[in-house]
Amino acid sequence: MERYTADQLRVIAFEEHVRARPAMYFRVERDSAELPTEVLQRVVWDAMHHRDGTHGQVSVEITSDLSFTVEDELTHSADEW
Repeated sequence: MERYTADQLRVIAFEEHVRARPAMYFRVERDSAELPTEVLQRVVWDAMHHRDGTHGQVSVEITSDLSFTVEDELTHSADEW
């Protein structure tokens, strides 16, 4: 079994990890044309399914540059993020 030292480890931010390894989170590779769809589906699903088991309504706007905004009817406190 190989042993690692602290010098060999690199800590990265969660967002950087997701961008580097999207297949771990979205089941498609970084260069896949399906990646934007998978990301949007997960974001919408998360916005629609509340922690208390209820479901909400969401609004999705996709712009011509394929960026998107998802809004739900809930207000979030700073402590929740």
